[in-house]
Amino acid sequence: MKTTLKELKSIAEHKNITVDTIFWILEKVDIDNGLEKDLRLFACDCAERVLPIFERKHPNDPRISSCIKKTRAYIFGDIGLEEVGLARKGAVDAVDAVDAAADTADTAYAAYAAAYAAVYAVYAADASHAAADVAAADVAEAADTSVAAYAAAAATDAADAAYADADIHYVVAKGEERKTQKAQLIEIIAKY
Repeated sequence: MKTTLKELKSIAEHKNITVDTIFWILEKVDIDNGLEKDLRLFACDCAERVLPIFERKHPNDPRISSCIKKTRAYIFGDIGLEEVGLARKGAVDAVDAVDAAADTADTAYAAYAAAYAAVYAVYAADASHAAADVAAADVAEAADTSVAAYAAAAATDAADAAYADADIHYVVAKGEERKTQKAQLIEIIAKY
């Protein structure tokens, strides 16, 4: 039996329910085009919140911010799949470059996770690419919610790593990012 969005909103508002649980339940809900679009935009929002972490480490690399902007443009129908695909390739290249240089430094990992959040936002914008990338046709239906969840997790990882050097800041950053994500998801769900 499928969960309704009204039931999900009621569940999501419970203080002990996590963002991961909300996404898990979302995968069991029939999603219409409006909610799908909002989840794609949510993935972009997650990436944008942690973009400054990447930009502090790589101030002259516009590929991640460009990818997020083009993803939004694609979601709204302003650009085509080819253009957003090129932006995604640029973002993936940026992720690979940051990953190659990361070693174990927390700030480098934070930049990597921030960049990765942007890449997941693009995948959320084009679920068919996400499904193809995981090579499983049966996940195509859940691709949008799963990829939005990955974007949220990558954003949380970026916040985690950015503040890992100071324990209290680390806990606050992680908690604030997840609190923001949960509030935004509840707001999105409430619209439907």
